Amino acid sequence: MIRTNKEVIEILIKIYKAEFGGKLDQRFNLSWSDLRTIRGGARLEYGVYCALWAEGVRRGVYIIELDDNSGERMLAVVRTQTVDRWRRVPKKIINTYAAGANDTGATPQGKRQFAISADGQLPRGKRMVPPIRVPRVSSTATS
Repeated sequence: MIRTNKEVIEILIKIYKAEFGGKLDQRFNLSWSDLRTIRGGARLEYGVYCALWAEGVRRGVYIIELDDNSGERMLAVVRTQTVDRWRRVPKKIINTYAAGANDTGATPQGKRQFAISADGQLPRGKRMVPPIRVPRVSSTATS
């Protein structure tokens, strides 16, 4: 039987509150196949993910898709209040890195153009909406 989005989010919140990995009430990762198992084995299409994401936000958790180099698609589950408390970058620092009119990303009038990401998605404004894809960086990577 396929669970409703509300039921799936309730289970993810129970997992969030469970003690594992030496921690209690902490953010966690799970695979798409784990989420399919929790949901009831049904295929997770983009529309289902969006609906789960929206239900999660209503219930106080973000479900963020991670880009994993191992080939297994992963998700992060984190409370919205955790993310909402993250520090904002001051304008002074942003201005330090602001693109100039001669940069390749600027029009002749100096306005920034949005680039299409590798998966063909355009930015959707100031608010994050699915799919939020965060590349995972190996701890052995060098810059």
